[in-house]
Amino acid sequence: MKNLIIVCEKEYKKIGDYITQLITLNDDTLDDIVGTKDGEVKAIVWDEKIYKDNFVKLTSNSYVLFIGGKKFIKQHNEFAKTEYCEYGVRYGWLGRKAILTVEKTITADKYDSFLEFARTYEKNFNAIIDGKSKTITKANKAINGAAAAAALIDPVSTVLVSIFAMKQLKSQKEVQMQQYSFGAIKFYMDDLSKFLEL
Repeated sequence: MKNLIIVCEKEYKKIGDYITQLITLNDDTLDDIVGTKDGEVKAIVWDEKIYKDNFVKLTSNSYVLFIGGKKFIKQHNEFAKTEYCEYGVRYGWLGRKAILTVEKTITADKYDSFLEFARTYEKNFNAIIDGKSKTITKANKAINGAAAAAALIDPVSTVLVSIFAMKQLKSQKEVQMQQYSFGAIKFYMDDLSKFLEL
């Protein structure tokens, strides 16, 4: 069992919670492991204060994912090897410390291509969840597509579901949260196992 500490800036705690919920899903199939192998990872979300208070107790074996973009988080970003960097979303790691950040909010002219790319992850993830949910409960058969994922992942997933359905944006903050949500699911599906050396 690997332990993952997710350290978030206050405004991105729901992204840390989202990754934790993704990790706790029983989403593997007989043929495929989705994200991390079910039951192999235990995750906890800390804010910056809890991390600072417990820093001396952490060992070099502790896996830590930092989420955010302010000074405290950025200082853990300096030497991380970038694994993914597109649409303003960047994540990477060095050793057992990883970072997920949005370096810049995407511009309006790139927003449609971002949505198109992000939808491929949404569709793949929803297909996996839909297939798995049919074996979990009959109730989920009545719920289709993204709604099935939302029911399984909990309210945090409504961020992801609404992200890819929205065309009208009210603020840069909303776009940035879309980018963080996309980064979270991409990191979970493509690279979290690699980071955790599973």
